Amino acid sequence: MLKQKLLIITTLLCIFLPAYGFAFDATGMWDYSASGLSHDCPVTPDVIGPPGEVGILQTDSSFIIISGDSSAQGTVSGGNTYTFSDTYCDEYYYEGEWVDVTITSNISFTLTPQTSSIGRVDFTVYYQGGSCSGSHDFTITKQTQAEPRHDATGKWNFTQRESYFYDYCGDFPIPPATGYLDVIQTGNKITATDNLGQQYNGYVNGSQYTVVRSYPSQGGRTTEWGVVTLNSETQGSGDVGFVWDDDCDECWGNWDISLTKEVPVTTYTITASASAGGTISPAGGVTVVAGESQGFQITPASGYMISDVLVDNSSVGAVSSYTFSDVSADHTISVIFKRIPFLSFLSLLLE
Repeated sequence: MLKQKLLIITTLLCIFLPAYGFAFDATGMWDYSASGLSHDCPVTPDVIGPPGEVGILQTDSSFIIISGDSSAQGTVSGGNTYTFSDTYCDEYYYEGEWVDVTITSNISFTLTPQTSSIGRVDFTVYYQGGSCSGSHDFTITKQTQAEPRHDATGKWNFTQRESYFYDYCGDFPIPPATGYLDVIQTGNKITATDNLGQQYNGYVNGSQYTVVRSYPSQGGRTTEWGVVTLNSETQGSGDVGFVWDDDCDECWGNWDISLTKEVPVTTYTITASASAGGTISPAGGVTVVAGESQGFQITPASGYMISDVLVDNSSVGAVSSYTFSDVSADHTISVIFKRIPFLSFLSLLLE
């Protein structure tokens, strides 16, 4: 049986990037259904799967189609005509035995409005001693994209849990179990750079975040993706995975993932200074975490007394200590000392 391989997207992978030089930006999630199969094969090929979701990743006049076990690149021509091809291998049950086959597919669709299209798949099945061909139609309708519920901008630490590999993976490197992502979110757009310097692009649909990157590797093409749902401004979980496709050799897998956002600590500076004749402790620029308190001790030198203490340039009197409570801004504190008058000094000596 020929496996349905293209256009049935088991996981949405989308890059939401600006459009240049074409009529539409097809990036997004599309509902998909197919019909109208015709062919001259000796056995009806199983190339039409059930209705599902189609993922399109478009940047400028090129795009990528990614399924659970393959990825294919395409081009946009005439502003709104999308075409791509793919080759893969399968088994075909014919005359009581399984026969190895190679299938090539050429897919095209033309967007007229932004949200719907009718397309066509032409395929050829090659097997030992012969070949056959056919085609079928399909329709796609773009799903509505929700406004973002959260702002994910910031640093997110991630932990990958159970991993699953499917089909032939050989020595494919397993991503690290822990790391972080630096995320920038602008409206529905998102970019993320991990701790290895790899950049992912994607988009936000409500509380769901989808990112992806695609690159040549091991003679084929690797696409890494992540789909995460944020349940708060600082917590999220979902799946990450990859698909490596080199026509007849394939490998794919995925991991559970959890993320925790590093909440930046807000700090303020209290600048403390004193004139000649005494000290303030601590002195200089003192860093204080927002909401915390910071106290200062003021000590005159022998023969001196506290004349005045200025907090943010306003007098608080000749106090020997001062505490800033629930700090929410930068502050200054300065102490003015003066010599003790002679008679007062003399009386102190006689005591």
